[in-house]
Amino acid sequence: VSISRLRKATLSSGQHRPLRERKEDIPLLARTFIQAGNRKICKNAQGLDEEAERIFQSYDWPGNVRELQHVIEYALNILPYEQELISAAYIPEHIQNATGQRAAPPIPAQEQPQTVQQAMQHYMRKLGIRKSR
Repeated sequence: VSISRLRKATLSSGQHRPLRERKEDIPLLARTFIQAGNRKICKNAQGLDEEAERIFQSYDWPGNVRELQHVIEYALNILPYEQELISAAYIPEHIQNATGQRAAPPIPAQEQPQTVQQAMQHYMRKLGIRKSR
């Protein structure tokens, strides 16, 4: 199923309800976004593992379908090529820990990076990535 066909089907059927009210669409949307992402960045992901599916089903998706698409793209970008299933480890922390809140707590002002380099260093530390020379 192509994304454009999925959009047309959704629009023509009048489904303008938020994703949190139509969670039965999440598996199809996730597969569609994974296939598109695979083609875009040359990955080989086949789907979500059971834990990732559970997380996706329990999250409220305040950002709707676009948020789901961005989460899939994020996961694919950090997923090792040889791994076929997206697991919870590749899903953003605020979604993994969803408790009905609309967003992850903001970074305190004194800890917010001021430059792109500082932001990269912050997230590399957070992900446990060491700088190679």
